[in-house]
Amino acid sequence: AFRSPNSYEKYYQDNTGTISNPNLKNEHINNAEINLEFSPSSKLILSTTVYKYEMSNVIQQILNSNGNMQFINNGNTNGHGIEVGAKIYWNNLRIQPSVSYQKTHDLNQSMAVSSPHILGKLLIDGEIPSENIAMSLNMQTSSSSYAVNNQPNPGYTVSNFMIQQKRQMSYGRFSAGIYN
Repeated sequence: AFRSPNSYEKYYQDNTGTISNPNLKNEHINNAEINLEFSPSSKLILSTTVYKYEMSNVIQQILNSNGNMQFINNGNTNGHGIEVGAKIYWNNLRIQPSVSYQKTHDLNQSMAVSSPHILGKLLIDGEIPSENIAMSLNMQTSSSSYAVNNQPNPGYTVSNFMIQQKRQMSYGRFSAGIYN
């Protein structure tokens, strides 16, 4: 698989220290994974995924020797990890927790930039059929990682809550959300 550089990465420049790089190449990735699922009942699915990947021509923004910011193809990155998760069906709810642990290294075997070791996710969604309402809560948390020059990035948690009418009424459909 590959990812082409987007227009911003390839062509953006300004007069304050960012220069373009029209010679930016595609990133390439090779990956392999094994997924196992076990369903002890119709209301529970357990899963485990083990994966490994290798990326080349990784696109990164750097501060070049002239003091300008520029996107370049900056070597290779490889990683491996494991993810465990579940799908739980309870009454009118679907609950999906998962956690993954990964190690990602760049060409020098240093920890890759902005690559946390631990990611956690929780999705809870469901409905209240008698009230024509659907709801969802989505949370994601990340452990700390490192930025350019080994500066630490703190971990974070993001959560979103959404409620909406399931069926459209004659006047439209109501929905509201809270986003973190």
